[in-house]
Amino acid sequence: MEKFEKMVKQNQAESREKISSAIAAIIEMEQAGERVQICELTKRTGLSRGFFYKNAAVRKELDRALELQRGMTFTNPRKAVLDVAMEKQIALLTKQVEKQKKQIAELEAENKKLKKALDRKELAFLKQL
Repeated sequence: MEKFEKMVKQNQAESREKISSAIAAIIEMEQAGERVQICELTKRTGLSRGFFYKNAAVRKELDRALELQRGMTFTNPRKAVLDVAMEKQIALLTKQVEKQKKQIAELEAENKKLKKALDRKELAFLKQL
């Protein structure tokens, strides 16, 4: 009987630990401004989806968090990072385009200058004939 009681106590301790872990993850997501989603909670805690639905204390905390977040709009952190990277890439490419436009203008001016010089040489050559 003593082994059984010891096992029960151990299981209860593990259960309390899982519950506190799940609630902590929910609160952490809330405070970080992230959308509370069960799939994300399962990744963070390693607990099953069923645990979040079946455990009364966890379900109560989850429902509270979902109710608080109802109607709120969220940005995906990954998307925000990608947006910043894309903006930097666009700025870099815009800078390159401006540099190339400047180079094109310089080359066109040089080409015009060389054509004039060539025309003068041709004219001088024709006069010598």
